[in-house]
Amino acid sequence: MCPGDGYVYFRNSELIQGRLGKATLGGGNKTGLFAVLANDYSPRASAACMSRVAKLAARFMGDRGFSIGIEDVTPSDHLSAIKQDTVRENYAKCDVLIDQYNSGKLELNPGCSLEQTLENEVKSVLNNVREIAAGVCMRTLMPWNSPLIQSQCGSKGSPINICQMVACVGQQIIGGRRSPDGFTDRSLPHFPRGECRPLLHTPRQPAAGLREAPALSVAGVFFGHPC
Repeated sequence: MCPGDGYVYFRNSELIQGRLGKATLGGGNKTGLFAVLANDYSPRASAACMSRVAKLAARFMGDRGFSIGIEDVTPSDHLSAIKQDTVRENYAKCDVLIDQYNSGKLELNPGCSLEQTLENEVKSVLNNVREIAAGVCMRTLMPWNSPLIQSQCGSKGSPINICQMVACVGQQIIGGRRSPDGFTDRSLPHFPRGECRPLLHTPRQPAAGLREAPALSVAGVFFGHPC
């Protein structure tokens, strides 16, 4: 038996192992449980299974319910430490790229100017923060975590969505680039002018759309992320 419910196992019509999610039951594909029952037995057997699963799900939701609480999106100390280390490492990489840009040593990408090359490289580095945090987040969450269950069963969400709620929102990309200037020399009105210019170093990166905090941490993220 798999302790992580890595596969589904039936024996004599009894579910012994695994979770019945969207992919297993059949989200319009021919390999799902409903399609196999219809092909190997009869459409009536498949319809009876659909009805029983629907009744079971409705009864479970009515008796027990399913909700997301603050504890489901509170990061562990281990995750917070790894996130901070990753942010510092990637900030240092951005500093190196900016130094190369200022000294004219930055190697140009095909078809890009020097400033476009810097923007592409910094964007790639900062995107890595969320990817690493998402991997750690998925490994450290408990199996009964509500957002994790939603993601794994195919109902709603993805590892990136969970990471944005628990660990960090990450670098915001608009039209294939970091946050542009929506106001005079600044992306949002609560930043000083010129904060996201490439000549400035990494403490200024939040002005260009990098959100290190999770979505439920501070009011500023609620304001900055939708903008």
